[in-house]
Amino acid sequence: MRDFLNDAEYADKQKYHYEDRCLRITVSERLHPITCLTSPREVAQVFLDVLQTHNWLYEVPKILHRDLSQSNIMFRKDKDANVYGVPNDLDLASLLSQIEGESSSTSLRRTGTPPFMAFDLQDPDNSQVRHLYRHDLESLFYVLVMFVCRYEFKGDHYVMRAQPPFDDWFDWTKSWTDLKKTKSDFFHTTDPTFIASQISPGLNHFEPWVLFLQSELREGFVKKAQAQAPIPSFQMDEEMLYAVEAGLVQAPVVEEPEKVDDETLGGAVTYWTFYPYMRHFDGQPLDVRRRKLGFSAPPPL
Repeated sequence: MRDFLNDAEYADKQKYHYEDRCLRITVSERLHPITCLTSPREVAQVFLDVLQTHNWLYEVPKILHRDLSQSNIMFRKDKDANVYGVPNDLDLASLLSQIEGESSSTSLRRTGTPPFMAFDLQDPDNSQVRHLYRHDLESLFYVLVMFVCRYEFKGDHYVMRAQPPFDDWFDWTKSWTDLKKTKSDFFHTTDPTFIASQISPGLNHFEPWVLFLQSELREGFVKKAQAQAPIPSFQMDEEMLYAVEAGLVQAPVVEEPEKVDDETLGGAVTYWTFYPYMRHFDGQPLDVRRRKLGFSAPPPL
């Protein structure tokens, strides 16, 4: 079977790269879905914990999760009923040493749950996309937005609203191209006041988080687009040459766009852009557990 798959080709002549899978069984303490949380502050603490733990996985054992979604963000409780966010389900995770240097991305490497996937990874025309740390941050942002906009607290847990917004993100008949455009529009054309109006009333204290993180991601996408824009070319005609030689005007100067590193979108999308805003909720600090995970103290902000 392995030989058969290795010899197979897609319609566009791309090779099918067989990847070995290894069955492992893990045993952990009981984890709960985030719908079982009981207050907005607990929700905020879980998202901050997941941000920190996800970064610890990346920085220390050098593992990238690659599939952050609502079902993979869970929490546990200690004996005092304190909640701790846990990024669960690492079956699609990869060691950085395995994914760094990949020059192409096959369908096997385009991992994630479509509504929460970074839209860079949903471009069917670009096979050169490598899964980056910032893609997981984008996924975490989508999980946050979808939860605070589509859920409300009833009884003793969170439930889906009767008419939740962003239903088109979960339309499984949509192509990845359509979903990518929907996400692009969310950043570039959607009015922030509209987004704020979609947040559930009981979760409205998340509005500063959502709008700030959206603006950071949008800034990064704009920087990348500007860096990739073609440099205009032109030739001066006789009239323009005369005007320049006569000192009437200056010769036009075409500046090359500023280069933007794809890893962080020019520094706009990093752990240290997310963390400062997410470490406080509703004017109060959340529990910071970074140092308990073996990190040095965060830099002064």
